[in-house]
Amino acid sequence: MKPYIQHHTRINLSVGVIVWGVFFFVSLNQWSYLSQIHLLILFGVAILTPMSLQLVMPISRHDTLPIVAHIILRIQPIVPVLIAVSFLLSQGEASGLIALGWLVQSGLIALLGAVRWMMRSTRTLEELCIDAGLVFTSVSGIWFFFYRLSGEFFGFSGVLVPLTAAHFVTIGMGALIIAGLMGRQLRVSSDLTRTYRIIAWITIISPMLVAIGITHTNLISAVSIIEVFGVVLLSASFVGLAGYYLLKIRTTIQNPIATICLMLSALTLFITMALALGYSVGRFTTLFYFAIPDMVQWHGWLNAIGFAGLGVLGWAIVKPQPIGHAYGIPFSRINGRYKIDPTFYESIGAIAQNDEYSPNGLVDNLVDYTTPDCQINNLSPSIIRFYEHTNAHQLMVYPIWAQSFKYPARLYKWFAQRINQMNLPLEPETDARTIQSHIMALNDAIDGRNNVRAWVRTYTESDEVVYVAGYASHINKNRRYMNISFPLPFGHITSILRLTTQHNDTSLSLSSINNLATIGDQGVYFVTPLLTIRLPFNEIIDVYNTRSDDIPAHTVNLENSTLFARHQMWFFGYPFLTLYYSIWSA
Repeated sequence: MKPYIQHHTRINLSVGVIVWGVFFFVSLNQWSYLSQIHLLILFGVAILTPMSLQLVMPISRHDTLPIVAHIILRIQPIVPVLIAVSFLLSQGEASGLIALGWLVQSGLIALLGAVRWMMRSTRTLEELCIDAGLVFTSVSGIWFFFYRLSGEFFGFSGVLVPLTAAHFVTIGMGALIIAGLMGRQLRVSSDLTRTYRIIAWITIISPMLVAIGITHTNLISAVSIIEVFGVVLLSASFVGLAGYYLLKIRTTIQNPIATICLMLSALTLFITMALALGYSVGRFTTLFYFAIPDMVQWHGWLNAIGFAGLGVLGWAIVKPQPIGHAYGIPFSRINGRYKIDPTFYESIGAIAQNDEYSPNGLVDNLVDYTTPDCQINNLSPSIIRFYEHTNAHQLMVYPIWAQSFKYPARLYKWFAQRINQMNLPLEPETDARTIQSHIMALNDAIDGRNNVRAWVRTYTESDEVVYVAGYASHINKNRRYMNISFPLPFGHITSILRLTTQHNDTSLSLSSINNLATIGDQGVYFVTPLLTIRLPFNEIIDVYNTRSDDIPAHTVNLENSTLFARHQMWFFGYPFLTLYYSIWSA
């Protein structure tokens, strides 16, 4: 896939350079600050965009790209041509229609940023910078379209409209991409420092604050303090990036050409941000004044070519890679209906027809999950037997909801009972309402994963569904993950769990929590045919062969139980539910 991206990048960049060069020579006949703004917009779209995109494409572990990435790469050569033609026409419907090319392309780039963010198993700040840059680029497409259509947008007119289009393509495809790539390089050499984190967050937030401030200025017909504050923050963050590169990151770059490009890029920022700060403060205080033509000639060109162009070129030589696992987790292809029942898998024809294979547990051999931090052979045989012979066990559950979730829990219970899935109890269950299990093999070709089996849990007394789930596993980077799919209307929730042994290998822990210490595939995802989203949920299941202090005595059946489990759940990092399980042989 990398040769495929490189091939299209060479084509896109070659076309972009040619179009920009031709338009540059054409513009020499009518040189003005407006023609320079047009050249800056075209530079951002034709040259900066393909250079940046090649560095941030989300390649999956199966060496594939999202469909939206393929579309972006294939239509990119057309977009600079359309922009140049639009500039050659007078403002109006025809020019606006042609300008739709950049509007569509920038919208697709924003969608790519959203796809990258939604599909990642980990939320790292440096990748968030890149996501934000891709999304912010769509602002350029919107303002450019209205500039060519009528010259007005959102109450703005005149030179501010094309300036905004130029500004956001440089911010999106330049500054924020560079900030993210700097973070990647920091990960390679050490880790993100507190200084970088502060600078990166300000770099993400300040462009929005500037946009709000300019809008406020337009509304009150006077320079807004919000605009000045936003410009100050933006300038400070960019200068911070430049200084941080020179002091901290420069020594980690080995390539001399990349070093020169990145040093010139960083040094240029000191000049351009001083000009931006002076322009905004001068307008606010009226003590001095920089004219827009002067800002375009100095700030605009130095910022676009000196900072963004050289910066992206330098990082294109270095090519810092993201940490973590590649996109491409194998998800189930089975989606739910309006209502799930104990015979759901039978009703959709997903039951395997191979009579010779009839699984008894969630796994065939738990020892397959062995890693240095998961010593299965040291576990109690009763824990191993539960996972390999789940059919032979019964469970009883005792829920404890967080006090602040009492009312949301009742709403959730109403919904869960309607769809008959993930039907967690509100109150402790009695002995008469234990949970029975039924394991059955599923058709791998229908599900899309390997060696899949269903675990259907129902209340013994009412036959009401607790869970209907398809269990499988997958391996990535020498670690096997438990891969659990819960069918829901229009899609399914999949929980990817990382297994470790705890408490001197006396208990088994299954966790969805993903951090830099345990970075991997684990997480909770909402999966539909159109998109996959990493949800802000986390869970940890701890299984013990004897009752530990983690499990209060009143929550479990002490007489019959051979195993105990604690299932903790978090929403946006806030604990909302803990389930305590008693488990015994049927």
